[in-house]
Amino acid sequence: MSKVDKLLEKHAMIEELYDIIRIVDPFTKKVLDTKFIGNYDKKIIGLEDMVYCFDFWRDHTVCENCISARVMNEKRVYMKTEYNGQDVYIITSVPVELDGIPYILEVINEITEKGLLNELQGKDYFEIKKTLKERNQQMITDELTGAFNRRFINERIPAEMLLYDANQQNIVIAMADIDFFKKVNDTYGHDAGDFILKNVVAIITENIRYETDWVARYGGEEFIVFLKNISNEKAFEKFNQIREAIEAKDFLYGDEIIKITISFGMKEFANEQEMTEWVKKADENLYKSKENGRNKVTW
Repeated sequence: MSKVDKLLEKHAMIEELYDIIRIVDPFTKKVLDTKFIGNYDKKIIGLEDMVYCFDFWRDHTVCENCISARVMNEKRVYMKTEYNGQDVYIITSVPVELDGIPYILEVINEITEKGLLNELQGKDYFEIKKTLKERNQQMITDELTGAFNRRFINERIPAEMLLYDANQQNIVIAMADIDFFKKVNDTYGHDAGDFILKNVVAIITENIRYETDWVARYGGEEFIVFLKNISNEKAFEKFNQIREAIEAKDFLYGDEIIKITISFGMKEFANEQEMTEWVKKADENLYKSKENGRNKVTW
């Protein structure tokens, strides 16, 4: 059984989310195993014969923005974009262990857009890297609130689940929903609603750890908050801290003071759980918060 297939035994859903999956030695940068999803290998001729991870990007040396060492040293998930002269890809790198040996799992998606390719034409190496870094942030960021977006959720949570397998650090998510948000829009207008969404994200961001935690807009007035390496009890306290900060805040919009509350449904990750099931459990707990009067955290 290949190294990739061995990992996919526990995380079959990974095959539904990515175009290419490969195992890289973080020290030598050698590609130890590669798997293409569907017929994707027909597009990338010779990728399976490349010795080093950076061969894919035609760099001939370790990437200037190499993240494998950081991934291994910090035991964190990192994401970046790369360009191989033909297409653009987003790479999510995760530290994993197989038979007690540390490796880097790279899951890769093609994200080529004609407009982006035109933007890269004629630029030198460093200009391309700068452009890709800026576009990567745009692709995973919600334009209105500055939180991460649904794309980030779908690509990041599976990677965090794989990392959990490697270090067994407790991870928790919460679905958060602003209570009676429609009333804000109806009373003060949609611009006021946008103002509230931005400020709610700002409060959540202020109350979580920059290095390990994140908030993403799931849709409308609903968010996912991700906490890492934290006990369930401490996570419950943290979500209540955020809830209380939002309840206490006077949101000054023009001459109006708007008061809101927020409800949370939290759920810790259980080993071998699928992403959709994990998010669904958190959403069910959010529904319980709503049923029981709102402005609550349900665990």
